[in-house]
Parts: sequence; structure tokens; C-alpha cells
Amino acid sequence: MSEEQKDCIPCGDGRHEACMDWGGAMLGVVCPCKERGHSRKPPLGLRPRFIVAEHRVAEIDAAIQRYIEAEQAIPQPWTEEREELLTWLNRNTQHPLYPLERES
Repeated sequence: MSEEQKDCIPCGDGRHEACMDWGGAMLGVVCPCKERGHSRKPPLGLRPRFIVAEHRVAEIDAAIQRYIEAEQAIPQPWTEEREELLTWLNRNTQHPLYPLERES
């Protein structure tokens, strides 16, 4: 393969190069960094649980508001789930965005 048909790219730490052909195939060069498990960027992970809980509370609030506007009864499981999520958020976050409403 000629020099013009391959590209040499630096690895994640910038000290080594790996030669690749234009199709992206390695040309027999294995970067020592890759052997040690280093990579440029980690794969996509998960959203933190508190963000998922906050979004779910917002979804429940929006659904409850729609039911109020339509003058429909609010399903009991929605209010129970909302209370469970708010309790979890209050116990597991330092600054809860949705304080649990207490009856007077």
C-alpha cells in the first residue's frame, strides 16, 4: 500500500501513532496505549438516577395539570408514584428541586 493511501493518527495520549488505511482498518500496528485499555473517550453511559426521577415528576405534574384542566379525576397511582419519587429525591439529593408538599 502506498503512503498516500494510509493515514497515521495519534492515539489518545498523543505519544504513539497507529497507521490506518482509508477504510479504517489497522495495518498491523497496535498502540501500546490500546493494549493497556486506554481510549480517547468513554462510551455513553446512563443519566443519573436523580435526573430520571426529576423528569418523571415533571411528567406526572404535567399529566395531572392536563387532567385538572379537563376536569377529570386524577388516577391514584400517579399521586402515589409522585410522592414516592419526591421522597426518594429528598433523601438522596442535597438540594431537592421538588420539595414534598405536607398537609397542614
